Amino acid sequence: MYRRGFAPNLVLIGIGLAIVVGVFAISSITRVNTPQSPVSDSEVNTPDIVLDGTSTPPNDDVGAPSQTAPSLPSKPLPPASAPETPSGEEPSSSGGNSGATSESPAATPTPTPEPVSPAVAYDPGFKASSRVTPEIPSENERATLPSCEGKIFPLDPVEFSKVVSIAPTGIFGAASNPPSFAAFDFGTSGEYDIYNIVAPADVYITTIVQETGITADPEDTTVYFALCKDVFGYVTNIKEMSAAVQDLVTDSYRFGKPHTGENACKIEILELVGQGSLFGTAGQYAGKMGFGVIDLRKNRNLANPSAYPIKTNFAACPLEYLTHSAGFYDKLSSENNLCKKM
Repeated sequence: MYRRGFAPNLVLIGIGLAIVVGVFAISSITRVNTPQSPVSDSEVNTPDIVLDGTSTPPNDDVGAPSQTAPSLPSKPLPPASAPETPSGEEPSSSGGNSGATSESPAATPTPTPEPVSPAVAYDPGFKASSRVTPEIPSENERATLPSCEGKIFPLDPVEFSKVVSIAPTGIFGAASNPPSFAAFDFGTSGEYDIYNIVAPADVYITTIVQETGITADPEDTTVYFALCKDVFGYVTNIKEMSAAVQDLVTDSYRFGKPHTGENACKIEILELVGQGSLFGTAGQYAGKMGFGVIDLRKNRNLANPSAYPIKTNFAACPLEYLTHSAGFYDKLSSENNLCKKM
């Protein structure tokens, strides 16, 4: 009987142990599957590393629209060196295996533009006691000349009716140089077609330049004169000098010598002559004369000014300085930046 009773007891003990083990197992499974406390969107999507405005998203959000809330850094960030990720996209990653963010290339720094200096006006470099160019007196000489306030030429340098047309195309040097004076065309061409050229005001002759071989005529002389301390005029292509001008050249002991070029003999005078005084005659075969004005108050600010003479850098339309300027403007056959038609 003892052995029969033992077997049922063992069975009951085994069943009890099985029940205890089952209950423990069920409890463990229930605890593992119990939901944790809710986590906010900002905690889920907070970047792991912040570098130059880019971030690494959690691996399970790759390809999903960005929902990252702005995070406040502990100190101000330097300016971003790479473009920000467009809204609705996440920076690409390697699937989370590398554990590093994908950095954007650094932007090329924008160079700071250098300050631009204002344009510097051409400085002719006038000297106190010597001339830098024969036609313009030194500063000491200019100080003795009258003021230019309201000064113009009350008399035409040549009889108005003798001029057929005017072209503001006279140049010094190369044909590509800027125009410096106006060419008065008489519309004639003959040995005896001559026209008197006179002083258009009480002026001071500053220099006389004799040249040969530049036109069909044997001689071409240019007379420069000062109207006042800042305005100077000149007439070109004089075929025969008046006796008074001839005397000025002869008295300079340079008569018959070249007066142009770097090593030329230069006549530098400051001789007052009255309005209407005869300079000489023009015309003949060339049939033209030149008339120009240098106004030191009007710097043309030409490009590369040192390539041109002072009389080109400060050239002004000579018609502006004539009493009968309106009539001369009507005879302009062309216009340019020196003289414009009215």
